[in-house]
Amino acid sequence: MGPYPRCPYCGADVGQRLAVRTLKYGSLLLAVAGLALLFLVAARSEVPVVRVGDLAGTMNWAYVRVEGVVSRQPAYDPADADLTLWIWDGTGEIMAVAYRAEAEKLLAMEPLPVMGDGVSLAGTLRITEDFVYLVLNDPEQMEIRPAEALAMQVAEVHPGLRYQKVRLRGVIRDERIPYEGLQIASLWDDSGEIDLVLSTAAPVPAVGQAVEVVGAVDLYRDDVQVSVGRAADLVILDEALPIASLRAVGSLSTADVGALVAVEGSLAEIAPFSAGVRGRLSDGSGTVTLLLWQDYYEALPPAAVPGPGDMIHVQGQVAEYRGELEIVPELPGDLLVLSRFEAASTGEPRAIAQSPPASPTPVAEPTQAPGAQPTDWPATEPAGTPVPSSTPTPAPSPTPMPLPTARPSPTPPPTPAAETRAIASITAEDVDKTLTVELAGIAAVDYLSKGVKYTLTDASGSIALLVWQDVLEEVTDRHDLLPGSQVRVTGRIDEYEGELEIVPRGGEGVTVVNRGSRPPVEERSMAAIAAPDEGRVLTVQGALDRIEGRGWLRLWLQDGTGEILIFVPERVVPYLPPGLGPGTRLRVTGEVEIYQGSLEIIPLAGADVEVR
Repeated sequence: MGPYPRCPYCGADVGQRLAVRTLKYGSLLLAVAGLALLFLVAARSEVPVVRVGDLAGTMNWAYVRVEGVVSRQPAYDPADADLTLWIWDGTGEIMAVAYRAEAEKLLAMEPLPVMGDGVSLAGTLRITEDFVYLVLNDPEQMEIRPAEALAMQVAEVHPGLRYQKVRLRGVIRDERIPYEGLQIASLWDDSGEIDLVLSTAAPVPAVGQAVEVVGAVDLYRDDVQVSVGRAADLVILDEALPIASLRAVGSLSTADVGALVAVEGSLAEIAPFSAGVRGRLSDGSGTVTLLLWQDYYEALPPAAVPGPGDMIHVQGQVAEYRGELEIVPELPGDLLVLSRFEAASTGEPRAIAQSPPASPTPVAEPTQAPGAQPTDWPATEPAGTPVPSSTPTPAPSPTPMPLPTARPSPTPPPTPAAETRAIASITAEDVDKTLTVELAGIAAVDYLSKGVKYTLTDASGSIALLVWQDVLEEVTDRHDLLPGSQVRVTGRIDEYEGELEIVPRGGEGVTVVNRGSRPPVEERSMAAIAAPDEGRVLTVQGALDRIEGRGWLRLWLQDGTGEILIFVPERVVPYLPPGLGPGTRLRVTGEVEIYQGSLEIIPLAGADVEVR
């Protein structure tokens, strides 16, 4: 038949074959309709919401949505151009990361979510053997739900409010930067104290400034703190905020230790001691010790320098030492002279009668209650301390006493020629004299808050050697000052609570004559340090990985073979080299110790930490 649709012989209709072109157009039409239908369905379906605790390896590369609260402040790495957020949803925590263009879009968003804000975001789930994270492919898939801040007092903030935003008003009493990128301020109100963790964008308020802050409650170990994420969340106030209630002196008790209180009264007496000035404050209901540390006293303006008989208003923390309560002001504005005690003859205010010692001695620290600061009241009160009377004698106007600063000059005054003595021949009559002990052994070592106390012995007796931290920085053989070593010491003789002390004025006043039996300093790799090295002095070199601290510092060093903790005591921190931060290469020398099963190295001086 050929191509004929009808048989030319019998006339039968045999039909026509389906053209291939029809199949082509039909399949194309079906594909377009299918894609359109798929698009319509996909556009109207929602990304599935998953819980962090339910994530499993079979979900790798899934496109999912996570809803929760931002549990850490956002972090942007300019080098890699990535932005990370941490989300907590009650079942677990996951990191969400945006790269390059997506990160720039998120940074341009107003406002960028910070810790405490609620978020809902969708992305590609990535699950590896030991880590799970979410990649944000489209910034528009993130919904921010700013949290409402609860207005409360500091004492009402507790761990159960973690990640909840709170609004606090108070006064900044302290600020510190443990390392670059971390700012911490201490906020006080009339109910208590709390630490504020400030972002690098937030202004650092001045100490004594009243502020209002909004931040998220967080925990550092077991301590509650508030993390402030935006600069706009910290507002400096012009008004004065009361942070301590006015109390009668007689109402203070040991239950108030650590609390901030305000009292008013008359100074019955005031006199210098080796680390500052102390007085007796009375308001008729009782008496309390007023303690002014030497650096605080020197910072007082002349109008705020108190004298005997003056009526003063003082605000400070309550401390206890040997059963006596003390009030310790911290800021210059904490002490105000309300009225001066006028002398009968001249009408001039009375001055502190006793001049300070020429070269103050670091105070040996007794065992004390936590949070208390030592004072060294002598067993008997200094003779000749003036007290108010009906017939006062005239005295010159008060001037600040020439007390030393908290960190004395590293260049000590020249030491006069000193007489060499045996320890037993040194008596109380030699106080303030400069003497030399030619050869004495170290029997014991005690570390104080601002220096080190050594017990020296010879064939005739024993005496305390007090080495202030700035002097210790200059002692060449400081690592050999250990029990069993013999030293030559030149210093001023002082007396504290009936115990004689010798206090060198500079590093040249302490010389190691014979070193003890401890092995010499040796440089090691971190992997080669083990428990048997406890008590040895070793040197390590490595890159600084991270820092943390609260007065003291913990530095983690890595050298490629391992990691070790460097613990820097608070007395050493002011003498550390500047510029410490992650990535800095350090060379550290210190004594190996084991604390809670972990090895650590403790430098004796700031000079033992060198930036390479």
